[in-house]
Amino acid sequence: MTIRKAVKDLRKACKDTQYEFAIRMHVGQATIGHYERGTLAMGPTAAAKFMRLAIVTHRYDLAEVFRPVVADALGGIVWPVRDEAEMRKVRAMQAILDGQHFIHLRKPLEELLRPVEVFLEEASGNGA
Repeated sequence: MTIRKAVKDLRKACKDTQYEFAIRMHVGQATIGHYERGTLAMGPTAAAKFMRLAIVTHRYDLAEVFRPVVADALGGIVWPVRDEAEMRKVRAMQAILDGQHFIHLRKPLEELLRPVEVFLEEASGNGA
């Protein structure tokens, strides 16, 4: 799917006109029109906003269209946090990695994450 189709499909999922969608996305109506016609390239900041809206509206298929633009700007793979439960897990993992209170869990976590890290390295093109 193309960015232009994803923008239009996301707008329709929100049941917005181009004008309403422009207000929602904090851009001009002409910008939405350009995105939908494919006459304006979407930058990473806009792609991140569209990706987030797609996640909030449970259109993960559309979020995946915007994700590569964001990932390229950040120099790697980006996966959106889909909900508050997933965010709690991310924060818990960060607490294990950074907090002194959970230092005893670092080695088991590192072992658990090793195959995932290998996968991510290979997927980003930085692997062997």
